[in-house]
Amino acid sequence: MQIYRKIVNLALMVSPLLVAGLASGSTVGGGGGGCDHVTDGTFTTPGEWSCSTVSKSIFPQAVLYADQGVGVDNNLYLMYDYTGGTTPSSFFDVFFEVVPNDTDYLVRISSSAVLNPPDPSQPDLSIYEKPIGITAPIDGNGNFIVGPGSPWETLLPGDPDIASGQFKGAVGFGTSPNSATPHPMAEFQLTIDRSGTGGPSGLYSPDPAFWGASETSGASGPSGPTGGCSAGCVDPPISSGIFQLNPDGTTTVTPVLDSFGQPEQQGSAVPEPGTLLPFASGVFGLLGVRRLRQRR
Repeated sequence: MQIYRKIVNLALMVSPLLVAGLASGSTVGGGGGGCDHVTDGTFTTPGEWSCSTVSKSIFPQAVLYADQGVGVDNNLYLMYDYTGGTTPSSFFDVFFEVVPNDTDYLVRISSSAVLNPPDPSQPDLSIYEKPIGITAPIDGNGNFIVGPGSPWETLLPGDPDIASGQFKGAVGFGTSPNSATPHPMAEFQLTIDRSGTGGPSGLYSPDPAFWGASETSGASGPSGPTGGCSAGCVDPPISSGIFQLNPDGTTTVTPVLDSFGQPEQQGSAVPEPGTLLPFASGVFGLLGVRRLRQRR
């Protein structure tokens, strides 16, 4: 595991050179650290995602914001602004890894999700887990299969990860700073585990890890290399990248793209010789970090 972390850290230093022009990331700047976030699925205030610690990553069809709750609380906050969407969402899927626990998590946030849902086992916020390295099946619409025969295990009330993660999520629809045309968006938050540095405990490890997100609605924007997606077609992933939580409260998001320059849906942190991250050009594969599972 230590070797894996060192290789990923090296990859994070050089990967921005390999994805320039395909997807971009930066800090937003303006204002001091410690944004006040409300996980309600909208840009609640003009300054909610504009303080100096916020990371903003631009993908072909979406803009991803990430912010640590440094100085305010112990949460990681995310905003998925799906500017390529045209109709309200049925749900958003958020996929992420907790590398030290060798666990993948899938959080499905439905359009009925409300602010701070009291019970994550409700249909509007469903949480699943599986071991890292096992590819999760995808259905014909591009969604994760979570039913019988799937490697995903549903987390039920009373599971320690439910209490530790304190998951919250919400889906919205409307305009945003990135598009004046109404479109889907979602917000998500969970706790960060800072116990290794003397801080509070939580679920998500600061170790570099893969995150991906996808959205499902009646109609979507262009899908993969073909474009022209219409109602009933495959819903594409909207963002994917390696997250690194920095001690200064900022978050580095290194985009992960497939050979068509589109986001990946899921990833594996199991190193495999000669098979590595397929960033758009494929050059990043030379670092030997991991193999990302191509979406179907």
